[in-house]
Amino acid sequence: MGARIAGHDWAATPLGPPEDWPQSLRTAVRIVLGSRFAMWMAWGPELTFFYNDAYAEHTLASKHPWALGRRADEVWEEIWDDIGPRIDQVLATSTATWDEGLRLFLQRSGYREETYHTFSYSPLTDDDGRTAGMLCVSSRRRSGSSASAAWRPCATWPPRPPPPARSEACSRRSTAASPATARTCRSRSRTSPARTGSPRPPSRPGRRTGRRRSWSAARCST
Repeated sequence: MGARIAGHDWAATPLGPPEDWPQSLRTAVRIVLGSRFAMWMAWGPELTFFYNDAYAEHTLASKHPWALGRRADEVWEEIWDDIGPRIDQVLATSTATWDEGLRLFLQRSGYREETYHTFSYSPLTDDDGRTAGMLCVSSRRRSGSSASAAWRPCATWPPRPPPPARSEACSRRSTAASPATARTCRSRSRTSPARTGSPRPPSRPGRRTGRRRSWSAARCST
């Protein structure tokens, strides 16, 4: 883009030839050209349009190189109702704006395209410290349905099923395990009353009573 800007007929624009540009404009253009972020800027009463290689590749598409030196409201005529008030705010208040995932319908590839943009508009000042233009720095761009999905809150889809019951999990393991493992699993299910909810088997007092009687009888005999 540096070569395109150097070879452009700026005398045919409101800015005039580059040798007459103020130092502040030259500095702003160098910043835009030297950045790998997608950037565009507008300067002067007609908001003459500048941009860098990243912006040409990722955003302008077929509008490049036609957009260079045009009026900003001409370059983005289809979305000016959305971005125009933001730019007016920057120029009037010298306050930056911020938008995240703003949906814009662009006409840049022969059809109306739904796109999502995260960007900031910042004021640019001239050599006298007055706001003379604006700078746009774009950090992300997405298109279509993938973009709308990308800006939704994160969620697990499809929802995870609830964990299986212990007896069901045991039966699943037993079908895939060895016969010995299956027998162990079944025996655990029978001998674990706390898991199945069945009461413990009653004690067998007869056997204990018999033992005590035999012990007493043995003691008496001695």
